[in-house]
Amino acid sequence: MKPFKTNALASIKSAGIGSACLALFGAGLLGISQPAQSDLLLSGHVAYNAVDRDSEDDIVFQRNGFTESRFSLVYVKELEGGRAIEVVEEIGIGEAEGALDSRRQEVIYKGDFGGFRFGQGNDAGDGNLNGDLSGTTVIQPMASNAAALDYDSDNYNGFDPGRGERIRYDSPRLGDGAIVSAQLGEDDEIEIGLRYNTVIKDGKFRVGAFMTNTNSDIDEDSFGILVAYALENGWNFAVSTSSKDNSATNGDDGDFAAFKVGYKTGMHAVSFLSGTSENPGNPVETDAVGIAYVYLWDTGIELYAAVHEFDSDDNDVDEDFVVFGTRVKF
Repeated sequence: MKPFKTNALASIKSAGIGSACLALFGAGLLGISQPAQSDLLLSGHVAYNAVDRDSEDDIVFQRNGFTESRFSLVYVKELEGGRAIEVVEEIGIGEAEGALDSRRQEVIYKGDFGGFRFGQGNDAGDGNLNGDLSGTTVIQPMASNAAALDYDSDNYNGFDPGRGERIRYDSPRLGDGAIVSAQLGEDDEIEIGLRYNTVIKDGKFRVGAFMTNTNSDIDEDSFGILVAYALENGWNFAVSTSSKDNSATNGDDGDFAAFKVGYKTGMHAVSFLSGTSENPGNPVETDAVGIAYVYLWDTGIELYAAVHEFDSDDNDVDEDFVVFGTRVKF
């Protein structure tokens, strides 16, 4: 993120030594303390794909549906006792001719107690099923690789939570690396998420999980878990599974499972994924296999390529993809 400093001391310095002394002397007489520093931070990224698929005669240029291009403005104000307030406005650039959409608009209150988030933003379990340690998530996220390739998600979906209006609480780091999140969303929806990262013998270990309970007219309770392990020698492994109930589909619930193995060395990462999915209301099994490669050219600059195949039992929405693209973070 690029900060724009807005603390009062910097403003006084720019006024000159004489004016600065006078201002500081006056503040001392009045008993006014220097305000806490505040920053305005700018960040974001651009991600774009070129895709050759068997249902199209020509190469298609499209945005990466898993990590759409975006920019964020974050106002941060430090408070006493190590606490802070953040105000976030994040705008995404969508598929419809570059249409803008509001991804996040929230206020975050942080401290040693953890953090409270109020407004529109990432749900408590958002991203927890895509947190493998392969280094290829940009084009091969475990639960959202269909979105990254713009495949019809009605036939393949990992039920990964998204974003919405909610009040969310994030715990401080518990034990050797666990963070628990809980939220109350629209229609009295309750969601709990877990992110756990630790170092174990010869590598890194990660668990991501979520559970959602809805109380609306349509019951859409869901659950998911990811377990990932990366060895120091570069090999990494991950498994993920999730399920989703839907009372509006006469018992046609959804299930998802995927396995991923990868290898990282230096600036290179390669992985293989195999998954299967049945969506609520569409009890047709769809299988997916794919190989992905990512080259980390420089800090925040990724080049990637992948080959993927989706195959449904009814042969309705079968698709083969060859894709390459880039993501540049700023």
